[in-house]
Amino acid sequence: MGYLLFQITLFVYILSTAAYMVYFWSQRKEIRTAARYLLIGAGALHTIYLVARYFEAGHTPLTNHHEAVSFFAWSLTWGYLSFHWRYNVRNFGSFVSPLITILMLIATFSSREIIQLPPALQSAWLPVHASIAIMANAFLALAFCGGIMYLLQERELKKKRFKKPH
Repeated sequence: MGYLLFQITLFVYILSTAAYMVYFWSQRKEIRTAARYLLIGAGALHTIYLVARYFEAGHTPLTNHHEAVSFFAWSLTWGYLSFHWRYNVRNFGSFVSPLITILMLIATFSSREIIQLPPALQSAWLPVHASIAIMANAFLALAFCGGIMYLLQERELKKKRFKKPH
């Protein structure tokens, strides 16, 4: 059941990325709205998957490569959505959603084996420390995407080649 939920989540992330790419080239507001709703749906499904994985493993799902990369993609999704809620940067999703999809594809091809924690890691600090560290990396990835957007915009400004907004 958990693997099927993960695959459905991946599919919705792929749909969201495709919608954001179409929006990037067409600049049609209704496509951007659909892409955002798909991303919210993927984030909600991903949240359900992580909770199911928690109950399946018996500990916070951050202990193997699949879980860590999946949690990183989840953090990036909700970090972007909270950023979008506060600041309306129109094309930002076109840069963030492909990164999320790539991370989910990496998690897909990683081993899903549940690893029992050694006694040294059976602490309440493991989920706190690991989740905050991965979330911090997700915010760094958001800054990376923003930097790429800025560099592309600066390049267009220097070439004096402006795209007309629709």
